Amino acid sequence: MGQLLKKIRRSASLLIKSKSYLNQDSYYPNEPHKPNWQIIRDQLLFVWNYGNYEKFYYAYGFDRASLDYKKICNEYIINEGAFMKKIDFHNDNPGQKMFHGRCIIADKFYFYLFLNSLSIPTPKILYYTRKGMLFYSFGGNAKRIDDILSKDMDAFAKPFGGQCGDGAFSLKVENSSVFVNGQLLSQTDGLLQTFVKTDYVIQERVIQHPQMNRLCSTAVNTIRLLTVLTPDEEVIAFRAGLRIGREGSNVDNCAKGGIFIGIDVNTGKLMKMGIIKPPHGNRLFRHPDNGIIFEGFEIPFFKEAVAMARELHAKLYRVHSVGWDIAITQNGPVFIEGNSRWEISGTQAAVGGLKFIEKYFD
Repeated sequence: MGQLLKKIRRSASLLIKSKSYLNQDSYYPNEPHKPNWQIIRDQLLFVWNYGNYEKFYYAYGFDRASLDYKKICNEYIINEGAFMKKIDFHNDNPGQKMFHGRCIIADKFYFYLFLNSLSIPTPKILYYTRKGMLFYSFGGNAKRIDDILSKDMDAFAKPFGGQCGDGAFSLKVENSSVFVNGQLLSQTDGLLQTFVKTDYVIQERVIQHPQMNRLCSTAVNTIRLLTVLTPDEEVIAFRAGLRIGREGSNVDNCAKGGIFIGIDVNTGKLMKMGIIKPPHGNRLFRHPDNGIIFEGFEIPFFKEAVAMARELHAKLYRVHSVGWDIAITQNGPVFIEGNSRWEISGTQAAVGGLKFIEKYFD
């Protein structure tokens, strides 16, 4: 009865607020579109068949006349929230709560130690502040949080539990001068208090490959590679995309206005279309700041990145699926982090439906 009431309420809300669901810009303005009644019908069917309307309806291009309801359901995973629960369920390893491995990729410090032990390239952690104290310093030279700014470094600071680039910033110390996001600080008390109030990891800066630098020089542009462990313990790399920053920004996250473009996993080349999540933009075919065309742009060391991710995931055999963030340097791939709660929206919008992978999450 509870689920039925939810569906009734959501259907009523959808009908009452129908204009807000219809007055959105299409990601495919040059293609034939469905009439408004058909869009509302699709959304109502999503509510009744999948528990909720599809908030990425336009980003996925469902408003196109060529994508009827049956084709959508055959190709796309509907209702990201429900699928995220499946991801969590499998990555929690039901029945093995004391032995699941997602804590290794969820914890930035553990992740660094684990990859170091396997000789898999990952940014060096210089400092880790925890509960208002300096928990770790590389080489053990620093003893207090105040010591963090006493030596030269070129680094990137991230809140320990941060997501989507929130609270992250570049940090450079040179000849006792401190720069945050390239700006010289006149005093550092506020910065040190940030490290006291919030747990932070400060990692050595990644210098990306010159080819990747062409796309955006102020942010490290990262591959998002999705892998899943099958019941036969084979690791499949099933989708990939590239996140590109905007010039002047130090992060590539789509939540901060970054661009997401699909990568052909067989060739390592960018696909034709990139997307920018609302409200930052829509879709595009070349970088708005430098004019570089996406289609056919080749990612250096892509095959090596895929092979390394499969090898690493095989060693994390208690983690069911991972969204890897991988930078490319002149020496090859560098693993920034692994995400056990990876999103499907950007991938489905830029690359296409993920229905074919759903069988591994039932």
